[in-house]
Order: sequence, then structure tokens, then C-alpha cells
Amino acid sequence: MNPVVQFRAEQGSHETAEEEGKGNQELRSMSGKPRLTYCNGRGRMESVRWLLAAAGVEFEENFLETEEQYKKLIKDGVLMFQQVPLVEIDGMKMVQTRAILSYIAGKYNLYGKDLKERALIDMYVEGITDLMKMILMFPFSPPEAKEKNLDSIKERATNRYFPVFEKVLKQHGQDFLVGNKFSWADVQLIEAILAVEDNIPAVLSGFPQLQFEECFLETKDDLTKLQKDGSLLFQQVPMVEIDGMKMVQTRAISNYIAAKYNLYGKDLKERALIDMYVEAVMDLNELLMTHPLQPADKKEQHFATIVDKATNRYFPAYEKVLKDHGQNFLVGNQFSRADVQLLETLLMAEEYKPDILAKFPLLQGAVRALGAERAGVSVGGAACAEGSKNSEIMAGKPKLHYTNGRGKMESIRWLLAAAGVEFEEEFIETKEDLEKLRNDGSLLFQQVPMVEMDGMKMVQTRAILSYIAAKYNLYGKDLKERAWIDMYVEGTTDLMGMIMHLPFQPADVKEKNLALIIERATTRYFPVYEKALKDHGHDYLVGNKLSWADIHLLEAILMAEECKPDILSAFPLLQAFKGRTSNIPTIKKFLQPGSQRKPPTDEKSIAVVRKIFNI
Repeated sequence: MNPVVQFRAEQGSHETAEEEGKGNQELRSMSGKPRLTYCNGRGRMESVRWLLAAAGVEFEENFLETEEQYKKLIKDGVLMFQQVPLVEIDGMKMVQTRAILSYIAGKYNLYGKDLKERALIDMYVEGITDLMKMILMFPFSPPEAKEKNLDSIKERATNRYFPVFEKVLKQHGQDFLVGNKFSWADVQLIEAILAVEDNIPAVLSGFPQLQFEECFLETKDDLTKLQKDGSLLFQQVPMVEIDGMKMVQTRAISNYIAAKYNLYGKDLKERALIDMYVEAVMDLNELLMTHPLQPADKKEQHFATIVDKATNRYFPAYEKVLKDHGQNFLVGNQFSRADVQLLETLLMAEEYKPDILAKFPLLQGAVRALGAERAGVSVGGAACAEGSKNSEIMAGKPKLHYTNGRGKMESIRWLLAAAGVEFEEEFIETKEDLEKLRNDGSLLFQQVPMVEMDGMKMVQTRAILSYIAAKYNLYGKDLKERAWIDMYVEGTTDLMGMIMHLPFQPADVKEKNLALIIERATTRYFPVYEKALKDHGHDYLVGNKLSWADIHLLEAILMAEECKPDILSAFPLLQAFKGRTSNIPTIKKFLQPGSQRKPPTDEKSIAVVRKIFNI
């Protein structure tokens, strides 16, 4: 079944009479592990693996080992744009890496609490992705170019990207990049750091905030020194330096961390339950921790005590708690310190006796599930409501900083115009204009486009577009619709990127690249959208309502027609789609002469761009 049809069938009457929260209930009710289809290597799938793993989600992998396997997927219609990675999740066959990652981050509560946090996460992720692309392509560099490319990676990492994240962490003094809560941005950053360190081990030497600091005690003298200089309040370790304190006493440290990072319940009663569960787990933990230190003649008896206490005292209590309230977590149906402590203990116990959980099915499930809050995040609901509220409170038009040409800003102009939002533009006309923005700290990653909006100076095109789409209710009504919009947008973006770069190509390859654009448009991208419109019979791509996906597609169609005027001749539904969407009042106005829409790139604008950006 075609993915679009399958999606519609799953929704049933959901489109016309959706109850609040129904989308989230559907997500929770779907069973089965995500299934990842890609080659047995890192590539574009590695960030997907990282994000699922960070969310505590088990997944299966189907490795592509031959060209025939890849061609079969294309022939079977499994790959929407004939590309991998492919992830089967929640009844969808998702493609486009960025769309997959956005869906996972949203589903597993790693995408911030509101539109502003999400905007920051998007900006950080997009910046990191730029660096990751360089690292990803490095092994494929010709031998003679490898040293130069490695130098380029190091230069970008240490001069453009890592300084930004170092500054962010230093300025807000928190442990995570956004909202003092672990998010997709943190997962992406640690992946990037480790990927760079694979090639440049000392790359973080100038970035103390990005380093994970541990000071190991290797001799008795090391301990004595700490005791003498007054660092150890009770002359004991562990000691943790955090928030200007030198903390000792394991429980005190754990309590502080739990409270600081919202892992300690919502009120006194929940905290009391957490304390009780933690203290019991720690009793068992201590038995497990001291087992290797037992004399040889007492180890067998000590081991028997561990198994007896675990299976007769502690594990039955937690099994009963989970059974009685029927929720995924021990307290308040929210991930807490109690769950962290229990998971650690379960894994330690399994190291000694792999089948120790044989009689505790709910605890077996906890080992698989703990660490991931399986609550969906509805973009069209609270987040959009908050965005609308913000837009009412914050006055002033968005201000766009870019050259007086299309480039990466044009899609932002399109989306704002389609949403009926007036905006101002400040054009970068000289290299000095760009340097001024960089020097005054307006450009997070030293790049444009930059949009001033709602009190933020936003960079990274995809982050800006996501924010605008969500704020102006052009991003679907639930996670599933958003996933489809993301997939369609990412596919369109691939095609638009090819068209956008065509004018900058050397004359001797332009004809070849133009032929490739036409071939990709007519055999890979446009057939997908034609089929989607045919299968569901609606006027718009997703949810029968104008969305970012439609606006992006119309922009791409018009760009493609500039390359080949009759490029839609074999796509009657896209022709009709073009006619319908072009006549939406806000879009019709944007398409009129004299609007802020920019003309096709010409030789004069190319010369200006080359001079400003040194290309």
C-alpha cells in the first residue's frame, strides 16, 4: 500500500473529528520496534541510531549489502524519493534524514517545551549538521585531498562551530544547550564531538565547557591531597564539583542532580515515593557493588544473598508497583530518579545472573523502556497556540538579513508571504556588511540567512522555516502530519538545492547539470507528489489543508519551470495543484510584479554573491 494511502487509512475519521490527544494515544498504541534500512555503516543513518538510542528506544536494522537489494526497494515503491535511509516507524515508511530525526525528537520529548526552544534546537542541530556533513564525506576524499579536508574540518570545528556551543554553555551556566533539559541538540552535538575526535583527538583542548571532566584518583597521595586541601567535607569520595559547590555524600549529590534536572517528582508526595524506592534500590546496589571485593571463600554465599534479596524482597516490590498503577514509570508516570536508579540496578544484577528477571515480566519491559518518555508532542496544538500568543504579544515585523537575491532566503520569503506576514529586509550589499553582522555577534554560526523575529536572531534556514511554519499553523495538526510535511519538504529541498546552485556552475558542466535536474524532477520528485495527490484525492499534500509542504512544492515547481517550461506536461495533478495554490490570495499577491519575491539569479547577482562570500 502506498504510504500516503496507508496513513489516511490509519487515520479514519481522525481528520474530521479529532479529539484532543487522540494522536498521542494512537502513537502509544502502536507496537513494534522501529526498523532501519541502510548499509552496515555510519552514513546518514548514524544520527538516527544515536537519537533512538538516546531516547532508550530499541530498533532493528535491515542492512543493504548489494545493489540489487537497493533496486528492489525502489521497484517496490518503498523509497519515496528513491533514497535511503528508510525508517519504518508507527506504521509509516519514513525517508529524508531530517524528517526522520524531527519525528523521533518530537515523539520522545527531545524537542523542547515550546516554539522558541524548538527554534533554538533547530538552529543548533542545523549548525552541527553542517559540520557532520564534512566529517561524513571525509573518508571518501581522494588521498591527495585528505590532509587539506581534515584541516578544513578542524578549522571549521574550532573556529566556527565549537566556539558557539562553548559560549552558549558558558553564558547560561547550565548543563544542556536548550532549556536546561536534555534535547536532540545535545545528542547531535555529542555525536559530532566524538566524530571529530575520531580524526582529531585533541580537538576539544580549547573548549572546557564541551569536555566531560573526570578526575580519577590513581594513588593514595591523590586522595590525601584532596583531604588536606579541604575539598572533602567528610574526608570521603565521591566528590562532585557542580554549580560552584564541591559536593560529597552520594545521596546528597544524587538528590541535587535529580532536583536540578526535574527528575524528583512534582510535589512532596511524589518525592517521598521516589526517596523510598531509591533507598531500597541502593541497599541492593551496595550488595552488588561490594560483591567483587568479597574474599574468595565467601563469594558464593554472598552471591546467593544477592539473588535471594533481589528476587524475594526488592524486585517483587517494583513489579507490584508497575502492575498496580499500570504505568511505564514508578512515580507520577514520568521518568524520575527512581527509574534511573532501578535501571542501573537491574542491569548490574543481570551482569551477575543474566536470567534474574525471568519471573518479572514488567521489570523486563522496564529495562527496554526506561529512558524514553513515549509521549507525543503536538505541534499544531499547545505549541502553535503559544506561538500565536507570542506573535500577539511581540510587535514588529520580521526582519530578513540576506543579499538582494533568492538564495537560501527565498523559501523564507515564500513562507512568510503565504502566511500573510509582512516583513522587512536589510540587504547585505558588501563584504563589510557581512563582517559587521559577524563581528557584532548576530550570526550564531557566522552564516546567513538571518531573521530577526519574536526577539530572536534566528539562523539556519531549516530552523527558521520550521519556526515560521509552526507559528502560523502551517505544520500539520499532529506528529504524523508533521512527519509527512517534513518528508515532503526535505524531498523538495533536495531538488531546489540543485536548481539554486545551477547558475554558479562552470559553463562546461551546466548543460549536464541541467539535464540531471530535469531527470530528477521528472523521475524522482514530481512523480511522488503526483501520486500523493492522486491517492488521497485532496487539494493539498497533507491533511487537506494548506501547509508548508504545499508552499515549498509550489516554489520548487516554478523554479523547475524556469529551467524547462513544460516540465509538468506529464503531471496533470501537479498542473492543477499549481493553479490552485497560485490563486490563494496571499500567494497570488506574492507572485505579482513589485512584490518581495526575487527574480531568477543572473550574472550581476552572481558577481555580487561571489564578492561578498569569497566564492
